[in-house]
Amino acid sequence: KTLEEWNARFSEKRLGDADLPIVVPGNQDIASVVVSAYADAFALTKSRGDARRLIEQGSVQLDGEKIRDPKAILSLRPGQVLRLDKTHAVRIG
Repeated sequence: KTLEEWNARFSEKRLGDADLPIVVPGNQDIASVVVSAYADAFALTKSRGDARRLIEQGSVQLDGEKIRDPKAILSLRPGQVLRLDKTHAVRIG
């Protein structure tokens, strides 16, 4: 199972099939969602500036679509996959 999970997430980039941590964000801008997702799912501390840079660089994706505006307020639905960077992704709950 671990090898299958690794292949799905990193080799084949099939995040929809992967067992991802679930986060329940509030109605806030995407930079705040990214900061809270890192904290809740991975116990990592990121500043809003870090989140803003990741977003502007195109690292943050929602269901495979890059998000470029750190002030954007998105309507997130349960089941969507939010990719935070190359190695971290969460599922919206």
